[in-house]
Amino acid sequence: MYDWTGFYAGVNLGYLTGHNPSNYSLDSAPVGASMTLAPRGAIGGVQAGYNKQIAHWVFGVEADWQGADADDFYCTNCGVDPGGGMTQRVSWIATVRGRAGLGTGPLLFYGTAGAAFGRVSVDVNCCVGGQVLVSNLAATRTGWTAGTGIEAALGGNWTVKAEYLYLHLGTAFQVVPFAPPFAPDAVRAGGEFNAHLARLGVNYRFGQETAGASWSQTRDWAGAYAGVNLGFGAARTPLTQELVATPAATLRSVVAPDGAVGGGQVGFNWQAGRVVAGLEADVQWSAQKDSICRGCPPTPGFGTSIVEHRLPWLVTARARIGYGAGPALLYVTGGGAFGRVEQNLSQFAPPLSSFSAARFERGGWVVGGGIEAAIAENWSAKLEYLHINLGTFRSQGNIGIVASTYESDISNNLYRVGLNYRFGASPLVAAKN
Repeated sequence: MYDWTGFYAGVNLGYLTGHNPSNYSLDSAPVGASMTLAPRGAIGGVQAGYNKQIAHWVFGVEADWQGADADDFYCTNCGVDPGGGMTQRVSWIATVRGRAGLGTGPLLFYGTAGAAFGRVSVDVNCCVGGQVLVSNLAATRTGWTAGTGIEAALGGNWTVKAEYLYLHLGTAFQVVPFAPPFAPDAVRAGGEFNAHLARLGVNYRFGQETAGASWSQTRDWAGAYAGVNLGFGAARTPLTQELVATPAATLRSVVAPDGAVGGGQVGFNWQAGRVVAGLEADVQWSAQKDSICRGCPPTPGFGTSIVEHRLPWLVTARARIGYGAGPALLYVTGGGAFGRVEQNLSQFAPPLSSFSAARFERGGWVVGGGIEAAIAENWSAKLEYLHINLGTFRSQGNIGIVASTYESDISNNLYRVGLNYRFGASPLVAAKN
């Protein structure tokens, strides 16, 4: 029987996507702006921990540190006076977590939760009447994290894991005062710091090689399969609004639809030794939605724009290629994507108002990766990350005196677990090197 007990250390690499409800306003103005900034970028770091196995249950603690290169920004009347904006950045994150899971021989299915720490910053700039304000607030924030993962033994004392974590690092705001003659007016900007992490890690367990670490059998992944999946989607759709009459008064913001996703998949694998190649298609229902507002609440003498994005469904058709390590399959995937994007646009300049709705079916591309692990003779479970890009769309709004052109890029990040059933005979066969 494989034993997970002992100290271990390793490295990880992955991707971070933020989802930060934020606000930007002047104290003297009756209206402000709300948006959802989504810092995103690569992460990489190290982890160390200890496991204790009792029968089939595994309990442990783990600490990790990741460097990050993630930022996002908002600006209104970009580059003109009056105008301004803010940038959010994440430069590193760390967690200290408990882990608990089920060890089925050389596979570990686990949940994890604990404390999170991160270095975050809010940069604010503003220009009014020739005054230029630039301010940076950087701090180490604390919060919490929770997630799940699958870890599989590779042989010897080495293991590999695929993991998803959600982090909440609280709220950070800046208040930046003006000098005379605009004092005591001030800019208020900031928001929450939340993040979704998808990462792949490799661990080395110290001590004597555990029993069962060398494979005498590997799973035969060849054949047709079908299954279901459930997860979470976190999209980022950068939005540019240009006023037709005054193109210098540009708004650059972010709509970040997020919500539950679920659906089904079918596929077919071919296997040669430990190399597995295949095709997979899936259909996803999505509850992802988000809205932003410029000039809220609607007030006489001020223009207001409210933009809402929804992503109700998407489809992917992908190739997969991977490596079979005993009862686990490590794979990367890529192909085509197709989905529906819905935009609702409300504009107000009291007493005038307008509403428009645009519906688009967009095609694009998808890449990702995951780990799939046997849980019974013909059943397997997987943990998967997909990044989807559906291109750019344009729309227009007009309230009689103000006409606007909107342009959005659509990218989506899916974090999901899946359950598959493979049709045919028993998938256990002798190892082929």
